[in-house]
Amino acid sequence: MTWPYTFDFTNASEPEIQGKLHLMPPKLVGATKSSSDAYREGTLALDNGRGLEVLLYHNPYTTAFFYLGEVAISPQLSGLFGLPAALGEVGRVQLPGQFILGGHRTRVVHRAVAAMMQAPPWVSLLADAAQDTLAVFPILREGAKYGIVEALCDDYNYVADEILVDAHHVDAPDVPGYGRRTRIAVFKDNDLNQDQRDAMTTAIVGDS
Repeated sequence: MTWPYTFDFTNASEPEIQGKLHLMPPKLVGATKSSSDAYREGTLALDNGRGLEVLLYHNPYTTAFFYLGEVAISPQLSGLFGLPAALGEVGRVQLPGQFILGGHRTRVVHRAVAAMMQAPPWVSLLADAAQDTLAVFPILREGAKYGIVEALCDDYNYVADEILVDAHHVDAPDVPGYGRRTRIAVFKDNDLNQDQRDAMTTAIVGDS
């Protein structure tokens, strides 16, 4: 049984975006089948006929990122959020995910991505992708913090080509409704020759 969700994004200055998101029941991941590790397959179908396959992941690290995560209390953190000094004696405390900052945040995201890439859809994808046909494209700024190539190394012993991309939005009056488009400022693929570029068949894009 699928879980359907109808959406309608309407704005006076933008085109209407209407459709349905269909999600299948969650599938548990891992030998222990813990309820904290799961993924859901689904489809995003727009009323204009276009669609997209969707995979949603959930693990203890996405829980920390989106909901509550445990962090070590430091004087800097206490001062930043106005936490009571007595909390420092506890050592660690749970905070909303948006308050997990800096290196702590990067570490949580790395672990979340690594856990996602152990789920069967990723295993299936990467089993068919040879290292010399796979490239990772982190989109600066957030994409470089996702640890995708590190997860490929740790989970699959892959050494993948990493091509940094610097992209940002620019004004574009010719784009109906939105009035902006994405411009690629830097595309760092100079380390690859043309034969290597032509061999690429699988791309993993890290973008916020």
